[in-house]
Amino acid sequence: MAQSHAFFVYSKIILKKMTEMNALILVGGKSSRMGEDKFLLDFNGQPQYEFLTEILQGLAIKTYLSCAEDQRVLIPDHYNLIYDIHQNIGPIGGIASAIDMDAHTDWLVIACDLVNLDKKTIQELITQDASGFDVITFGLPENQFLETTITLYKPSSFPTIRSMIENQQYKLQKVLKEMAVKVVIPSDPTRLKNVNTPKDL
Repeated sequence: MAQSHAFFVYSKIILKKMTEMNALILVGGKSSRMGEDKFLLDFNGQPQYEFLTEILQGLAIKTYLSCAEDQRVLIPDHYNLIYDIHQNIGPIGGIASAIDMDAHTDWLVIACDLVNLDKKTIQELITQDASGFDVITFGLPENQFLETTITLYKPSSFPTIRSMIENQQYKLQKVLKEMAVKVVIPSDPTRLKNVNTPKDL
């Protein structure tokens, strides 16, 4: 009985964490190396943006697609969209546009080309205790670079993101170096494989 109660309390805590964040799927890239829009790739039996949205909604996380206005016609009306206000500066522009819409909630940012991503991997990241950190992301001991294709940004990180854009510093690796980052080692690094070219697929 005590074990069942503990599980119930744990479940409530996890659900509370999930409802206190939004998710942003980045679909606005040019996909020049792939030769076609990566967010439309049918790798899991459906377009990538649908695949990722369903996973996130299954975790009770309100989900938005970050896109350019000319992509609007490619996405059904029932999806929540945030148009990129900052053009041609990469993923940080989509993140900043989301912050402009809601600067009081955690943003879980996910690139659209994570074709192996699953619910368990997302949960490994978002259930972390983030006390004292601005950002939570994945990293591997043998890799000096942090993961930027799936990262949780807390409101304390937003002033730094805005400042970096003002100073024309757009690379997310540089942005992360300016903040307190909690690094999580993924149980299955293959789930974080992103695809950039037809060869990657």
